[in-house]
Amino acid sequence: MTKKLFFYFGIIILFIVIVLLLYTPSNRSMRRNPWGVMIAAKNIKSAKQLGAAYYRPLAISLEDWSGTCAECDKALSLGMKILPVILANKQRTAAKDIPGYSSKLNQFLQRYPTELITVGNEENADMFYNGTTEEYHRELRAACEVAHAKKIKCMDGGLTSSLVARL
Repeated sequence: MTKKLFFYFGIIILFIVIVLLLYTPSNRSMRRNPWGVMIAAKNIKSAKQLGAAYYRPLAISLEDWSGTCAECDKALSLGMKILPVILANKQRTAAKDIPGYSSKLNQFLQRYPTELITVGNEENADMFYNGTTEEYHRELRAACEVAHAKKIKCMDGGLTSSLVARL
């Protein structure tokens, strides 16, 4: 009876060890964990250790984009996926040159393929966007055309409500 008990106990321990080896946080995050983070670039490693599968870098200003994104490169090197927020410029105004904007976005997405882009950030709030609704729609349409041509999903930056502002 004691030998059987030790045998089953050994099998259980072996099973636990195998499960722990196969399902480390990094493997689990990429297979089953859909969550991500937006934190300071210096903490990207911590996000990976916590099992985050996605990383949202600071907003990408296409007007200032020089061909690289250090945050994006770091997240990708850790095996995370990026979900970028695309802005026309740091002044948070609408893109004036839509063909140029589309070209820069195309270059960015060539360099950093992703599943989804967000165009703008809370575009109905003056502190985040300084343009008209019509200008934003032109920018959103252009960005989504570029993204969809690459089979990438595209979304707006989310609307701010007075309820959220009171929180």
